[in-house]
Amino acid sequence: MAAEVLSIPRRPRVEFDDLATGPELTAALDEVDVAGLVGEDVAAGARAAFRATNHADWQRLSYLHEMCRARSGTLTRAAEPDAAVAAAAFGWSMAMATAQLTLAAGVLERLPDLGEALHDGWLEQRKATAFVTVLADVDDTTATKVVGDVLPEAPALPVRQLETRVIEAAMAADREFAARRYAAARSRARLRTSTTPAGTVGLSVHDADPDTAQDAYLHVQTLARAIRARLRRRGHRVRLGYIACHTLLRLGGVTLLGADDDTVIATITDELADDPDTPPDDPTDPNPDDGPGPDDRGPSDDNPPEGSDPAGESGSAKDSGPVEDDTPPELAALEEGDPEVAGAEADRVGQGPVQRVPLLAGVAVRLPLTTLLGLDDRPGRLPGLGPVPGHVAARIAYHRRGARTRLLLHDPAGRLEYLLDLGPPPGATTGHRRRQILELTAETTMFEGLDPADYEQGRGGQRATLLRRAHAALDAVLADPDSHPAVSLRDRDRRFPGPALAAWVRARDQHCPFPCCTRLAHDNDIDHTRAWSTDHGPTVAANLSPPCRAHHTRKHRTWRMRQPAPGRFVVTDPTGTEHHTASRVVDPLPDACPATEEEPPRLPLEALLPALHEPLQPWRPLPTRHGRITAQARATITHLAERARRRHGDPPSRYDADPDF
Repeated sequence: MAAEVLSIPRRPRVEFDDLATGPELTAALDEVDVAGLVGEDVAAGARAAFRATNHADWQRLSYLHEMCRARSGTLTRAAEPDAAVAAAAFGWSMAMATAQLTLAAGVLERLPDLGEALHDGWLEQRKATAFVTVLADVDDTTATKVVGDVLPEAPALPVRQLETRVIEAAMAADREFAARRYAAARSRARLRTSTTPAGTVGLSVHDADPDTAQDAYLHVQTLARAIRARLRRRGHRVRLGYIACHTLLRLGGVTLLGADDDTVIATITDELADDPDTPPDDPTDPNPDDGPGPDDRGPSDDNPPEGSDPAGESGSAKDSGPVEDDTPPELAALEEGDPEVAGAEADRVGQGPVQRVPLLAGVAVRLPLTTLLGLDDRPGRLPGLGPVPGHVAARIAYHRRGARTRLLLHDPAGRLEYLLDLGPPPGATTGHRRRQILELTAETTMFEGLDPADYEQGRGGQRATLLRRAHAALDAVLADPDSHPAVSLRDRDRRFPGPALAAWVRARDQHCPFPCCTRLAHDNDIDHTRAWSTDHGPTVAANLSPPCRAHHTRKHRTWRMRQPAPGRFVVTDPTGTEHHTASRVVDPLPDACPATEEEPPRLPLEALLPALHEPLQPWRPLPTRHGRITAQARATITHLAERARRRHGDPPSRYDADPDF
């Protein structure tokens, strides 16, 4: 029986996008009946309501800032706002009132560009808060520069990704401050526990060294996946997050101290299989810990998600079919017991078994080639974790000795031009890092000007060796331009792309091409933009993209996507609204701000670190939680010292008084 379709008369189109924020826009929204609008007009109205809300937030912050400084019966304003006024007026705690006043001062006085964006309605309060919070301890000159560079991108970035961009930009603009903040945070490393209302306990590590933290996380996840594989072979399906939690707690106990990975896997597998309290996996619960891996056997235009109908035949079992498994292919052999890549189960080096399971495949650290060569200190990134200062990224890269090296050469706009797989370093033995990748980025023209002979000294000539391998790989690509994955037709008539083409697409796009999706491409499917089976889309770089599983499913249902140029996508949502996204390998970062005479002097890093652990002396400024002594703190200490001298009748200096002898 066909579904009944309700026919709603369309009202005259309201051009919400042409109305400025303010009373006119608010009145237009109030006058329109949403139920009488078609999809495109509803989307325009939603955008207008979004702008109106942001404008209202600007008004609220403006009134809040003035209210806490105003005085009865006069236009006089106090120099400092009183948070207690806001707390009493709105039923807030003092902490809440102080936080709101800090946000108001940040967007209205310190960083007025944020206030203008809020006033115009295209920046929301949560994103303005991200700017103000991250840049709280950065000097005003650097903060203003970071806002000017990153603010235009803010509307298209999720809040967490925006915070990452602001942190990276602040690190690049003020590298000395980035080193101080990192050192101060590392000195606060701690282990915490907390009890939930249900009686369970949370265990967390804060401000850990990113090198060891990344290794610990990957090691536990690798063991958990191997344990899950064994449990499945025994007929038990347990959620990966539960296994990882149990593994971490058992590794921190005493019974498995000194045990090799194979013993740990076998012991915990037996424990979970025999424990009647082990909760079974719920296939209907989309837990993020059990997200899909980089598996091309998942839904695609050739094998669409269950329930989708790209061919127009609803429910066709021939074209849909369930997903076989969400296990990454690099772990499939481990789960099946392949002696070639089965890690601790069968892998051997020399005469003895390897005692450590190979860590999960993926990019361990990515950083500019210039930072690794010591030419600058641009920030790097630990994929999935966040940005780190350049010197920390270089140290992590140096410690990843068994990882493969990959060089991404890009144009000035950040678009990928060459993908060079340099393989593992010469002489590296098979180890637990062999599936990890050290990813370096560089602008093509800059890289071509680097001479390996200039880097023979230092680190045993490793930098010179790296450059020679990279130049040789680039020469091989240039010698056979038709084999470049961006233009190659080798896989055109194949259903699935070959390894080189798939690697190129993932490196080119970096993450899911859908708007505001940050799922890394390494974990995503490879999909034809124009379907292979129904539209005869070729298997070439210009027709491939790496959507995440959730957006891949939507693409085969109610969303549409096209790729007018390689790496440039137009995504159409169910309302008919088009969203444009473009791929780039690196994000633009500001240049370092030059030191100014007005900038308050900073303590040397080696002098600052001991100060964090020593008891405070009288009139000694207290560093912020990021290790910075602000100008306000210095001014406060000076004021307190002068007031104490006046109160006690002391001279300005002890040397101005008569000597004691």
